[in-house]
Amino acid sequence: MGKHVTTTIRYDGSELVNHQMDVQELAPALLALAEMAQLTNKRFNGDAVSMNVLVKADIEQHCFQLDIHLVQNILETAKQLFDTDNFKTAKEIAEILGFVSGGMFSIWTIWKKASEKFDTNPITISTTQHDGLTTIVYGSGSSPITVNNNTYSVAIDPAMIELGKKVLKPLECAGYDTVGFYPDNKPTVEWSEEEARNFIKLPTQHINPDIDPKTDLNVTSIRTFVSVKTQRNDGKARWEIKWANKAVWVSIEDFDWLHRFQSGQIHVDIPYKLDVSLEMTTSKTNPNLEPTYAIKEVHELINPPARQESLL
Repeated sequence: MGKHVTTTIRYDGSELVNHQMDVQELAPALLALAEMAQLTNKRFNGDAVSMNVLVKADIEQHCFQLDIHLVQNILETAKQLFDTDNFKTAKEIAEILGFVSGGMFSIWTIWKKASEKFDTNPITISTTQHDGLTTIVYGSGSSPITVNNNTYSVAIDPAMIELGKKVLKPLECAGYDTVGFYPDNKPTVEWSEEEARNFIKLPTQHINPDIDPKTDLNVTSIRTFVSVKTQRNDGKARWEIKWANKAVWVSIEDFDWLHRFQSGQIHVDIPYKLDVSLEMTTSKTNPNLEPTYAIKEVHELINPPARQESLL
């Protein structure tokens, strides 16, 4: 059934002939690679099938080489998935990503090369889909390529593109020349230092110009308790709260509650907590962009235990 598959990722260069690699360069790359596999597994198999990513170093090579094992753990309740088109085995996931055959990483090499023809402008991409395949044309006069629909859908995911840049990032370091995947010691895809650098600096919207800035946001709704560090008693509210063991600034968008609070209709004892529906917004394409927070609804104000009372 292909519940596990093995491939090899190899970083090569003059700095790696002693089989050593700076953990600060390697760890983010491996974590990104593992997240790629887990996100793809979740995309097709949901929560019914989990995936573990295991690594083993091979120090016999004149490079830094890691064997990557993708292992699926399938719940008994998910057996009905086995006869569906949606279920993807570990081998199929590895093929989609390009770990064991031409896949996502191979598509990215083509995008990167095509982008060079357009300088700093986005690539003109046209696609057609038929019988489970996507045909892609990059700009006028380019030869079309055809890939599996699943591979294409993963390759244009902004989150996957950013994770791919992290896998390639060690090649920005001096003495790192190539990286590639080598199942059975045969390369499926190899990236040079120059190719990796160019891809990393390429804006995501140039790789996938269909990204709409208005849809570049992940919005997560959370029901939670927060404590208030700084409040505003008049005007438009932007408060500092403590949530998830950190201080963050939030806007208060429950305007009815805010009016009653600021007009003194709600009794408050210090310190107090709020039971709220919190909305966290993050960027899909820029992992370095700080999240923003908004309190959409205040369900209850919780005073200290001696004087606790419900206000709604």
